[in-house]
Amino acid sequence: MIGAGRTDSGVHARGQVAHCELASLIDTKRIRRSLNAVLPPDIRVFHLRKIHPGFHARKHALRKRYEYRIYNGPVISPFLADYVLHVPPKLDFKKMHQSSLLLEGLHDFSSFAASSCSTVNKVRRISSSIMLRQGLMLTYRVEDSGFSHHMVRNIVGTLIQVGLGKIGANGISALLAARNRSKAGPTAPPQGLCLVRVCYPSNVNHNSLASY
Repeated sequence: MIGAGRTDSGVHARGQVAHCELASLIDTKRIRRSLNAVLPPDIRVFHLRKIHPGFHARKHALRKRYEYRIYNGPVISPFLADYVLHVPPKLDFKKMHQSSLLLEGLHDFSSFAASSCSTVNKVRRISSSIMLRQGLMLTYRVEDSGFSHHMVRNIVGTLIQVGLGKIGANGISALLAARNRSKAGPTAPPQGLCLVRVCYPSNVNHNSLASY
């Protein structure tokens, strides 16, 4: 069984995709039912289908979309606490949104990569970076072909600093230019982050591969 990618401990995935090769043909509904019967309760297979020979869940993935949710209110529901970061102080959403847009495009993300990251080249092209708001819930949505270790959580930690007024709205540009992890904000906790979608070429129907 090969997945589209790994996530940090404590990070969630509701759009994970995986593939495997079977020695014989078995009804997909039967496989799904059997898998869900033996998997732990926090893992479920929603969709399962036959795919063309040679398909690889990781190598053929074009982009991955992550979302990080922040509840910006005084009291958070216990039903959300395991899936959302609670930030009680009021955040400046407008500045966070403006800063998130500055991350789109081709940049060196050394300031947002984990200090322990062994990847030499930290240049990434982010196709989409945006902060959304629905009531007291803020959601940072980012999409790219690949991310450095802790990169999204480090970005979120920095955007929270922007929202608290500790980093200026245009400070993101300075942080990108600095290429220094110590200059950016702290690493946000893992529970607010979720892999929501894996995008594949048009000949692969990802709606049938992942639930999101």
